[in-house]
Amino acid sequence: MASKLTKTTPLFVFLLALFLDTTTAQSSCTRALMGLSPCLNYVSGNSSTPSSSCCSQLSSVVQSQPQCLCTLVNSGASSYGTYNINQTLALALPSICNVQTPSISMCNATNVPTASPVSPPADSSKTPETKSSQPDIQSGAGSKVVPSTNDGRNVKATSNIVGNSTTPTQPCCTSLANVVETQPQCLCPLLNNNGVGSSTLGIAINQTLAMALPALCNVQTPSLSRCSDANGPASAPAPSIMNSPTDGSSEPNDQEIPSGLPDSVVIRCLARVPFYLHPKLELVSRSWRDAIHSTELFKARQEVNATEEFICVCAYDPDNLWQLYDPLHDLWITLPDLPSKIRHLAHFGVVSTAGKLFVLGGGSDAVDPLTGDHDGCFSTNEVWSYNPITRQWTTCAPMIVPRAMFGCCVLDDGKIIVAGGFTDCRKSISKAEIYDPERDTWAPIPDLYHTHNSACTGVVLGGKIHVLHKGLSTVQVLENVNHGWRVHDYGWLQGPMAVVKGKLYVMSHGQIYKQEKDWSKLVVSASEFRRKIGFAMIGLGDDIYVIGGVIGPDRLNWDVKSTSDVDVLVGNERPVWRQVASMTRCRGTVLGCTQLRI
Repeated sequence: MASKLTKTTPLFVFLLALFLDTTTAQSSCTRALMGLSPCLNYVSGNSSTPSSSCCSQLSSVVQSQPQCLCTLVNSGASSYGTYNINQTLALALPSICNVQTPSISMCNATNVPTASPVSPPADSSKTPETKSSQPDIQSGAGSKVVPSTNDGRNVKATSNIVGNSTTPTQPCCTSLANVVETQPQCLCPLLNNNGVGSSTLGIAINQTLAMALPALCNVQTPSLSRCSDANGPASAPAPSIMNSPTDGSSEPNDQEIPSGLPDSVVIRCLARVPFYLHPKLELVSRSWRDAIHSTELFKARQEVNATEEFICVCAYDPDNLWQLYDPLHDLWITLPDLPSKIRHLAHFGVVSTAGKLFVLGGGSDAVDPLTGDHDGCFSTNEVWSYNPITRQWTTCAPMIVPRAMFGCCVLDDGKIIVAGGFTDCRKSISKAEIYDPERDTWAPIPDLYHTHNSACTGVVLGGKIHVLHKGLSTVQVLENVNHGWRVHDYGWLQGPMAVVKGKLYVMSHGQIYKQEKDWSKLVVSASEFRRKIGFAMIGLGDDIYVIGGVIGPDRLNWDVKSTSDVDVLVGNERPVWRQVASMTRCRGTVLGCTQLRI
């Protein structure tokens, strides 16, 4: 990443601590502990030996701030971001690196000496009390994110202003005074809401309590009006408070990421931030924006095991719009409009691979308001990909054959298979081809064994591609692209399908069945969906999601109602239905639905 990482920002320290959970470290230890990042692979058990840079950093910390080592060994499995510290490995690290450290018993002392002979711990279970206030952040339907900070100033104040404590503590008041004296503009994000809600930092702040805090602590602060004044008067008694932009309409400032941290460490820190917060992070500064949109971020999310699973949905209304569902936070994220010139693109294939969403082929489902006929093309060979990190749609190499209503799947190696469907003039085809996302190239593969005058779909089971035609009991299976397709008459049930943990589930006649090769097992009733058509059914984790669709008409009601509801079948042994957050933009017939790992 080419961005400059020079200036220190309290907001970076706050967000870094928010997602790395280093509450036990004092502010003076923050940089020292971050310097020990080369040791994480070893003390977490991911490496058999510590690296030379790890030993060098350890020696530096022991010479300058040995008390900071207490944080890494104060419990059996300390938490450092997504790493679990193995205490045995941590204790063995000094001897392996040939570095002399103070006795671990010094971790109990109030004032840790800067040097002490090495001695075995008498009782490593005795560690200093490190409790800190950790308010919950509510998002969606009850999901929680627990923030913490390694900067003693902010975390001590947070508990009071979210309403978890009746009176501010002395450390809280001291911390508030320090922040006001050094950088009072950092208080604005904590007050940038109305009443009780999510501030720009994502924490539920009680503004009444926050406003009363300076008086209770006897700390004089700048006027709150400075938070909305971009350029306070130079003669103000205290530094002016500049409010950060809260929407995409304003350019981020030139404030940059802290000094002393390598770009790779910064990227790994930002990689742990939940995806739904990325739009807010990029408003901090231009360098943060560049980091959030960098390709290195996606790789880092994989390296630190911080990837997230989403459901991508496109419905008939509105035109060519996609949304992502975040199951962890129970919220919907709207993507930029698909920039295809085809109105109401439908009957396309949709898959995800390599962290991108792919929309392939399809045709127009737009209706002429005067005649009621479909207008536009019936099939196309265009292919679009959406990169959630850069938040941009890109055109890819077109398919060899235009097609709609076809089977589309992703192989284990990330390549995409398309087969069957209809081409121009509604003519069914048996042609199949394969796409390599890395090279952006298409190549033909053996045709389907037979075609049929109906839409087909594709699922991956046991690493094999299965193509099914509506109305046919036969299944065409592709195990190896060089060997061609094989036909099996499994007699599978007909209806919406979802794959969960490698198993196929089918909704048929108001029931959900687990479908094996030659038998099916009833799982649960789905009678509430009998009146609903055009919905999507997809598996995510252990659950089955039923999304959108339309209701009616029936004998008593000729109206057709578009829905945005989302129902989830939870559990395996005794499955139950529950509702989660409805789609915020998309409604009606679902045109495309797939999983996406970011």
